[in-house]
Amino acid sequence: MVFNIGGTNPGEHDVISLTSTITIDGAVTVEFDDGYAPAFGDRWTLIDGGTQSGEFQSLVILDPPVGQVFRVFTNPDETYLILTCDADLSGDGGIDFFDVSTFLSYFSAQDVRGDLNGDGVFNFFDVSTFLQIYGQGCDL
Repeated sequence: MVFNIGGTNPGEHDVISLTSTITIDGAVTVEFDDGYAPAFGDRWTLIDGGTQSGEFQSLVILDPPVGQVFRVFTNPDETYLILTCDADLSGDGGIDFFDVSTFLSYFSAQDVRGDLNGDGVFNFFDVSTFLQIYGQGCDL
């Protein structure tokens, strides 16, 4: 699936509108229009409405600025992309208790999203990485 994005306003980016049930899977590619530079905190609804479950297995997108990350989140009626800070694991654009709780859930379930240092092992180094990025804050 490919989404083209030229801005954050309605009509400036691709959106799929649903009234049915969908299970999200596979890869998503995001391409930004020439001349459009995403800014920290920008959020784009990719799939709107219906009943949604699952998640994209991979995201193909340009490299974000240092200390930031593009993340895709799926809620029961919306799938969205956000440009946020590394420690924002809950996708709300800031860091708080919910990010700590999300990290601990990923880590204890040995979900790949809890392997923050990317070495394929769930250990102290992932906790240390989370503490480091959390300590950097989200005031970019």
